[in-house]
Amino acid sequence: MIRSTTKNLPRWVLVLVAAGWAATLAGCAVAPVQEMSDARQAIEAAAQAGGDVKATQQMREARTALAQAEAALRNVRYKQARQLAQQARVKAIAAQQAAE
Repeated sequence: MIRSTTKNLPRWVLVLVAAGWAATLAGCAVAPVQEMSDARQAIEAAAQAGGDVKATQQMREARTALAQAEAALRNVRYKQARQLAQQARVKAIAAQQAAE
């Protein structure tokens, strides 16, 4: 008769393995799709408000951060992409406020 290997292991080992898998799955990053979209929309809104003329430096910084976020996204650096996209959005909002 063949026994299942899990029956031979102490319960705490199984719990430890399960916790390890849960931690691994939780650590898997998800692409920052929403953050990228928010940054693009904020840059577009700032441009429509005249940010390219009235807040040139802030718009340049927003677009640079977005370009860096896109590069990080292509390289599967989701955490970095998310942070850069958030920075781009903040800079674009500041540009829009300065332009209005």
